[in-house]
Amino acid sequence: MSSGTANERRFAAVVAGGGPAGLFAAWKLAQAGHRVHVLEREEVLGGLAASVRRGANVYAYGTHHLHSPDPAQIAPFQDLVGAELVALERRLKIKFMDRFYPYPLSARDLLLGMPPALMIGSLFSLGRALLGRGARGEPENAEEAIIRLYGRKLYDLMFRDYTARFWGVPVERISKTFVDKRMPGINAIEKLKRLLARARLISAARLGKTAVIGSGAMHTTARGVGPVFEALGDAIRRLGGAVETGTEVAAVLCDGDRVRAVVCRSAAGEREIPCDLLVSTIPIPHLGQRLRPAPPAPVLAAANRLGFRALLVVALLVRPKRRLDALFTYFPDRVFHRLAEVAGPPAQVHPPECSILVAELTCDEGDAVWNDPEAARAAVVEDLVAEGLIDRGGVLETHCLKAAHAYPRYALGFESDLESLLEHVRGYANLTSTGRQGAFQFTSMVPSMHLAWRQTQELLQRMGSHPARWKE
Repeated sequence: MSSGTANERRFAAVVAGGGPAGLFAAWKLAQAGHRVHVLEREEVLGGLAASVRRGANVYAYGTHHLHSPDPAQIAPFQDLVGAELVALERRLKIKFMDRFYPYPLSARDLLLGMPPALMIGSLFSLGRALLGRGARGEPENAEEAIIRLYGRKLYDLMFRDYTARFWGVPVERISKTFVDKRMPGINAIEKLKRLLARARLISAARLGKTAVIGSGAMHTTARGVGPVFEALGDAIRRLGGAVETGTEVAAVLCDGDRVRAVVCRSAAGEREIPCDLLVSTIPIPHLGQRLRPAPPAPVLAAANRLGFRALLVVALLVRPKRRLDALFTYFPDRVFHRLAEVAGPPAQVHPPECSILVAELTCDEGDAVWNDPEAARAAVVEDLVAEGLIDRGGVLETHCLKAAHAYPRYALGFESDLESLLEHVRGYANLTSTGRQGAFQFTSMVPSMHLAWRQTQELLQRMGSHPARWKE
């Protein structure tokens, strides 16, 4: 290994996971002169954002675009793929009260979409929620948190069934952390609450969730965002790094508070890869389960209790009967929760008069949806026919793609289990667990990538401040 001062130190880094966060951190490490080895379990790079070729077309694990309110966060990817990266208008829709509206809902759409009696009742319920906020302590679960934000009427109308179906459990069994961190708000209501606060009709402390969904450009290529991650892999290799697919982390070997090697498993068998540092983006419960020596029993039990919601994607090449004219559309009352429409230009679809519809179904690994994708495919087709989007004879191809660890499950009480595991991981001087799965955060792709690099930089700084620990 190289010698020199702490600031000049060059490390041998293993990056576990070749999804967006892992590849971005690996690329930045390689640019800084470190020796990088990326291990990805799947046969293609990109994780949930991967593009998979089937015949003449490319299919993706759901709806993914590069987007950020900060253009500087998009610039690195423009440098990577050049003109192949194109910006699309953020056209999203939601089916609300049996009609399609731009998403997020505006005040006008809410008013036009709701019968007058329901609208008045919803506003009255909202007023009661706002005036009562803060008098009852912290909400115990996601149901209480949403009701305090929007009132019982809007909760029943817009959130209860959809949220329960998405997560597979009643909303009262979901932690309020989900509402704080990731639940999409209603822009019109959030703006109304801010106006009331500015007019001093309610206190700022009663605003609760104040995030308003933006409308920035969505970036992709003619083959989805997968080519961006293929380009990242190529860039890492050009800088002298190694990128392996079809290779999973079987064990993480530690000496005291230091990771010394990673055992990886592929079709060729198992082998050890020594490392100075490990950047892990695999699901953090898996990291805890693979540490050797094993963590203390309470930490291991905490890791075993943390789980993920799985995803089944039904991708169909169709001759559409009607187009949605949106990048993706939310459906509160269909077997799929979200539907993407991929059509040219800029997408390359063959035959060119066709579209690719990508239906996303949340599920649990091992449940009926996961085990019987053919039944799920048939249900998706029936719903698409019922929506008037396709004819039964208009389906030319169907491909089902699975992702076991799509969404960190924010079950009641998960916070203490996660903190127990994170505290143990932080005890290793040359290990960081980051990215969406590695940090157990329900985050967007680009912010997750930049967070992974910031956390990797922090790890390098800690290691650089103790150079004697990393001698050959």
